[in-house]
Amino acid sequence: MTIARFDGTAFGGEYASSVSSEGKPVTGTLAGTLAGDALGFTVNWSPSFSSVTSWNGLLLTDGDTLVIYSLWQLASTPESEANYWESIQAGADLFVQTTP
Repeated sequence: MTIARFDGTAFGGEYASSVSSEGKPVTGTLAGTLAGDALGFTVNWSPSFSSVTSWNGLLLTDGDTLVIYSLWQLASTPESEANYWESIQAGADLFVQTTP
């Protein structure tokens, strides 16, 4: 996750993932918001995929390092009505700040 803009509450940038349904790296546009220690952000994977992933969690510190504890949901365009529930996935992520 690379945050390019932050105005104190809203932020945006780019999110790169080495995980995708095609097994290749993918990049998407990131938009989020911060309220105290709580945050939420969404990545739009278009045009590579017709899907979005949203994370909600807490931005905390571990010594001098920022960490984000989060839960995520990914929703993708289903191939058919029979695939509606399979097109929504969920999980958890831990993000640790790195210096570019």
